[in-house]
Amino acid sequence: MRPAIIHPLRAVLLSVLTLLLAGCGVSLIVPYGGEPLDQFPLDSVVIKSHDRSYPFTVWVAATEARRSQGLTHVRGLDADRGMLFLFDRPTRPAIWMKNMAISLDLLFISADGEILSVAPDVAPDSPRTFRPDDVIAAVIELPGGTAARLQLEKGGEIRHPHFIREAREALSSPPRELPLLAGLN
Repeated sequence: MRPAIIHPLRAVLLSVLTLLLAGCGVSLIVPYGGEPLDQFPLDSVVIKSHDRSYPFTVWVAATEARRSQGLTHVRGLDADRGMLFLFDRPTRPAIWMKNMAISLDLLFISADGEILSVAPDVAPDSPRTFRPDDVIAAVIELPGGTAARLQLEKGGEIRHPHFIREAREALSSPPRELPLLAGLN
């Protein structure tokens, strides 16, 4: 197999795009066959912990393809950026960090928006999988070290419209266990 050769004009355009994206919270986005991250929906969440509120801008991964891709190959995140993984119904997903270039904090969220557990400073490209102890409705990935810096821990609260709706629906839906998701990383 021949190595790919990038046309000089494409290299210049990629460089310009990289500089533009650096101002938008991402150091480099290389989708490697996936969907460009700038096509994911953007939304806001507020994380409440210890009587303090912290706003974040998050990309929303609410489809199987987007959840599988996640933040794969992203080279950096601003301190107030992250990704919100939403599931169709309560589940216990297995998350791994394959092809991750940065460390992340994983917040496992209940249907009513409560932080059930935190996996702090998960190393990039770790072979280990992370599965919450409890059934969850969502995962938030934040830059590694954020949970410690802001004292985000079990019992904290996530404010986002999804969790109000999910809490009502969770009462009528049985939990399910998903197979390993290659990209919740």
